[in-house]
Amino acid sequence: MPYVYRKFDYVICHILPEISMFARSLMLNGNWETIISHRAFGVLFAKPISFMFPQLQKLTLKWFTGERLWSFVDTLQNLSQLIELDIRFLKGKAQDTLLTKVLAVNNGQLTSISFDQDSIYLNISEENKPALSSNIIELKINVTQRQMLFRFLTWIPNIRCLHVHLNEISDSPVTKQELANLPSLIHLIEFKLHSINLVWTFDEVFDLLDRMPILQKLTLDLRTSDERLINGSNLMVVLRSPLKEIHLFIRYYLPEQNLKAYTLFTLEATRPLSIGLLDEIRHRVLIYTIPCGLRSIILPGAIGKNMSCNWKYMQQVEDLWIYEAASLQEIFLIVQHFHRLRTLQFELANKSELNVTDWIDIEFNVLKSVCKVFSQLHHLILTMKDSKVIIDSIVLALLAYWNGEYLPSIDIKAPPSDEASKNLRQWLIDNTQLTATDSFGIEYKDEWFALWL
Repeated sequence: MPYVYRKFDYVICHILPEISMFARSLMLNGNWETIISHRAFGVLFAKPISFMFPQLQKLTLKWFTGERLWSFVDTLQNLSQLIELDIRFLKGKAQDTLLTKVLAVNNGQLTSISFDQDSIYLNISEENKPALSSNIIELKINVTQRQMLFRFLTWIPNIRCLHVHLNEISDSPVTKQELANLPSLIHLIEFKLHSINLVWTFDEVFDLLDRMPILQKLTLDLRTSDERLINGSNLMVVLRSPLKEIHLFIRYYLPEQNLKAYTLFTLEATRPLSIGLLDEIRHRVLIYTIPCGLRSIILPGAIGKNMSCNWKYMQQVEDLWIYEAASLQEIFLIVQHFHRLRTLQFELANKSELNVTDWIDIEFNVLKSVCKVFSQLHHLILTMKDSKVIIDSIVLALLAYWNGEYLPSIDIKAPPSDEASKNLRQWLIDNTQLTATDSFGIEYKDEWFALWL
């Protein structure tokens, strides 16, 4: 086994202290706090962080909980060169004031803050009215409601790059009143909006974009039944400045009686050129510009059968989520077209295919198939829909197959048995080839089982 955990501990304890004074970029994983050695903890999570990393310019935080992030950002002070904060896989729950606290990190010196799409959606209360964050020029964020998006736009007058994931589920339209008090974002040159649960109209999108007078790059990942939105040229005509780039991924919903008519329709007259994929189950067409410049995308499993063997329009996609797939075959039909994937999430609608009671006999072969296709896999995350599932056999099966060769890190959202929980480390030693002298981290916390070899 390539004991990554042991190598990591050595580097942190013996090498990093010698070079930390010169470090410009650092990544911290919140899961490390309870499984690394005390000595390594003292190096990575020193208070204040400026003591160990005084010249830090970029800090990446992964797998923190909202509660832990709330307290951790207090240590990010007096870092004269820190301007970029990248937050990934933020989990758990977050206070309504977390965003405003993050905006003020490091005495308000940050210029770039990013929450990735795998992080939780943040809430912003109406009572929360922070001072202007004039320092922020790049912001990537996930929010629960459009009113929150409109509200915090007033806090970032100098924003130049804004990416927003909006999670609101509603059939009610955006009102003129909601847009009336929006500020003009006179410095914004790049805007991305991902909002697939709201039904947007062309007028609503236009009213929003009208507040962005010098916009140059636009990406919209939306849901609509307004035909005007499927043609990017309509937006380019009405915008005040010419766009250098426009990327659209539009879920265009149609009445059932009109759906068949659109199986033959073409979008050759659109500018930029667009292509449609028919999604009959949901009575819609997935319309996207080509080449598609999106880095992340969400697709239904059934869409794979409509992709021809030479389908190659989304080569920039690195993060793919496939939902409601009927089988692993549907997943592979889609994945074969994405050659730059770094992260894959999928959800099987047919739960029997991953029946945990038959895991060793049947689903072990499923894992073999996954490993064969994704030969460089080094981190596997499993989420069990049934919270009563006991994962002991799953963990042991994974280790027996991969044997640590490709998979040094496993996270499973489900509990181990009571017997295993008494002493997780000893349980793993008793049931695998690991020994008492081996270095590895294992814990069950906040409903997540974590193993790091």
